Amino acid sequence: MKKSLLMLMLLAVAGLLAAMQGTINLSDSPTASNLLRNTMDGLSVRYNIQQLDYKEVETPEGVFTDLWVDGYASTNKTGYPRLPLLRQIISVPVGAEVTATFNQRQSRSLDLNANGIAYPVFPRQESVSKSVDPATVPFVVERDFYNRNAWTDDAPVSVTELGYMRGERLFALILFLCVTIPPPDRRK
Repeated sequence: MKKSLLMLMLLAVAGLLAAMQGTINLSDSPTASNLLRNTMDGLSVRYNIQQLDYKEVETPEGVFTDLWVDGYASTNKTGYPRLPLLRQIISVPVGAEVTATFNQRQSRSLDLNANGIAYPVFPRQESVSKSVDPATVPFVVERDFYNRNAWTDDAPVSVTELGYMRGERLFALILFLCVTIPPPDRRK
């Protein structure tokens, strides 16, 4: 009797955990960035994202959904949605003008609710030292941002000059996943 009760409880916990996380398949091709062209007048890169993973996170401010793509980092604005981004360092000739544009863009709109995501995207939090009591650290949510119905402010692709290292001029090439944050009255 005890064994069957324990097994039933373990199955219930496993079911709850499975309901709290999931995957949205975006492409049949694997997640990758491929250099298509690299010449003196520029470069072309193709990005593909196979899947977007998520899990629900319970916080002092309520339930949020954490999104990630394997191999990607995340945005770093505290209190704003923590979204997947890919940051690659490129070397650029001295004196060259650098801009980032989409030559060909295949994007897709997703209804997050229809894909199992019922809560707002998890806001990025500051790193905390292991010596600090987590209960004393405030949970930061930029409510003005979360209460509006708009896209995130970052461009989907951008470049940022990093400086020089060992005689090379370095830039960060950044691919950013954009999302719309629905107002609270449209969230379920």
